[in-house]
Amino acid sequence: MMSRAFVRCSLLALAALPLAACGSLADQLQAKNFAVGALLSTPETKDPKSSTTIPALTTFQLYFGQIDESKISLDPSGKQVAADGAFTGVSGAVVKLTFHDAGSNQDVELTADDLSNSPNGSPGEYFLDSKTAQKLVYDQTTYTATISYSGQTYTMQVAAPPPVDIQEFENAQDRVITGHSAGAPLTLTRSVEKGSQNPIAFWNLSSQAQAELDTNAPKDPLGFLQLVLDDSAWRADTFAVPGSDFQPSSGYVVTFASLAEGSVTSSGSSSLFVGSTLLAGAATWGGVTTD
Repeated sequence: MMSRAFVRCSLLALAALPLAACGSLADQLQAKNFAVGALLSTPETKDPKSSTTIPALTTFQLYFGQIDESKISLDPSGKQVAADGAFTGVSGAVVKLTFHDAGSNQDVELTADDLSNSPNGSPGEYFLDSKTAQKLVYDQTTYTATISYSGQTYTMQVAAPPPVDIQEFENAQDRVITGHSAGAPLTLTRSVEKGSQNPIAFWNLSSQAQAELDTNAPKDPLGFLQLVLDDSAWRADTFAVPGSDFQPSSGYVVTFASLAEGSVTSSGSSSLFVGSTLLAGAATWGGVTTD
């Protein structure tokens, strides 16, 4: 997926390659439709300063739209970069998420909300969370997302993985790092390190005052497209939470999710753009207090 495919067959060099050179990848590179979804589960957490409990939450977010290849170029370092206008969201699709709930021993099918016209959404954004869709649960099972639009059906499937811990919280008493220096960065180290073969990972920093103070997770479809073009920053062994996030005498919660990548199939005459995928992961968490 992602950068590895682009090493083999660059989008910019496609016109110079015979179609047989990369098989079905050539069709994917020529495809205009793009989709990326993420299923994320966060456990119940507790603010280490105030002891305020933050409920567990599972979310499913998917972006579906069209790619403008002319807005994707190479930067001076040779990395693929998506500029504004590279993604145009498509509203009106029917997006469903299906899975088997082992707890109830039932097959579950949920239809995501189209947030294209929502004040808090964007064109081509489809969303579910366990607050409003109580049947949305996370388990180590297979999740299938289907997108139906204009006579085409695209299917993305992923096997949800177990969580991967962070060494700094494993080694801290009660999973709380105390006495962290205000203004100093915080290093997060995967408990299992595989270098460039690491799964994609998202971290999030929150405080009692702000639910998402900082994160490395993409915040919009262009951000997810950039992840698809070059995912190396999300596969590092360690991550640094900026020191500017940490104020004196404060408490913070850090969540960390290691994500599995899914496969894509199409029913109809068109394919999804290469890199389209469904991600899934369950987060671990830890607390931080500053002097």
